[in-house]
Amino acid sequence: MFVGEVQYIDYKTDIFDDLDTFAPALMKRKGYEHENEVRAYYMDVPMKDGKVDESPEADERPGVYRKVDIDRLVKEVIVAPDAEPWFLELVEAVVDRYGLAAPVRRSSLADPPNWGQ
Repeated sequence: MFVGEVQYIDYKTDIFDDLDTFAPALMKRKGYEHENEVRAYYMDVPMKDGKVDESPEADERPGVYRKVDIDRLVKEVIVAPDAEPWFLELVEAVVDRYGLAAPVRRSSLADPPNWGQ
């Protein structure tokens, strides 16, 4: 299990470190920089005879499920400011259905400015 801060990069000008296996898991477009994201990920390297198994079959293994306390990971769910009302209701229903304690709210990015009046 690995945890790291996401690096927000310009995909046109910044260069990925192709020698770092974990770099792609920790990269995101600069447009998302406001998220200040931290990612946790699990990597199970396939081994065969004491060496990394680089066979095509090793790449076809299914994902691995890990139990997590989602309430510790998610503090709120924010829906796009221009999402239809039915979508906000759907997100609220899904959050409720699965017992997530985080509140659901519409993003305030489209709210008008406060002109102090």
